Amino acid sequence: MSAEGIWKNEYGSIMMLSGKGHVLSGIYQSSTSMVGTYEVRGVRVGRRATESYGQPLALAISWHSMDDANANPSWHWCSGLSGQLSVRDGVEVLVLSHSLVAPNRFPGLVEDGTYIDRMTYRRLGGAERIPLPVRVAGAPDNPLAGVWEAPDGTSLALEVGASLDNRLGYVSGTLHAASELEVSGFTDLHAVGNGLSRQAVTLTAVATSERRAISLSGTLDLEKGTLALLDLSSEPTPPHQHFGQTRISSSVYRRRLAS
Repeated sequence: MSAEGIWKNEYGSIMMLSGKGHVLSGIYQSSTSMVGTYEVRGVRVGRRATESYGQPLALAISWHSMDDANANPSWHWCSGLSGQLSVRDGVEVLVLSHSLVAPNRFPGLVEDGTYIDRMTYRRLGGAERIPLPVRVAGAPDNPLAGVWEAPDGTSLALEVGASLDNRLGYVSGTLHAASELEVSGFTDLHAVGNGLSRQAVTLTAVATSERRAISLSGTLDLEKGTLALLDLSSEPTPPHQHFGQTRISSSVYRRRLAS
């Protein structure tokens, strides 16, 4: 069983995923306050899901709409999701822990903060070709670009790019921990210009040898210069043990000073 295809969750939101190797990409059509079409990037690891074991995956979503939907405060938000695709009684189920990063309040909806949820997706259809925006080379002046270090020695080397219309901020780079992992995801390009004190970030990575799919999501504090990230790491489990599929931890990174 594969993650490619069209999925619907309990809120009625639709996610369409395509894949190549361990890389996933797609679009998300929300039925909640974030009305519009949004880009998804992600990873998967290990073998396809079976009745015996699931397949871990992690996803990153930018809540800045790709289309001409009306702007609202959630355009500064992002999400990180991690979990696994399982097969239960012959039915594919995608269960993901969800970290919604809201660096600014949405009056009448939520205050600023990070919100945790668990979402269950069920397949609606097979894979389709998904058109995604053209990317340009970079946005090197973005405050997220650079090298960041955590107290335990873990580091992130990040680069920031932009879509052709400058709506979406793309992040790529490397996570240096016990091993070196490639990361990719999104950040808000418009936090500084709109006077926000924090900038949303969501990244994914895959640890192949450990069969882990990793979501890193959080905010860059533009005043303090700290990068606070929540780590959701998922491993394959039998369907009846999915309660143990995702572990949570957190780290605060500081920019590496030039030597």
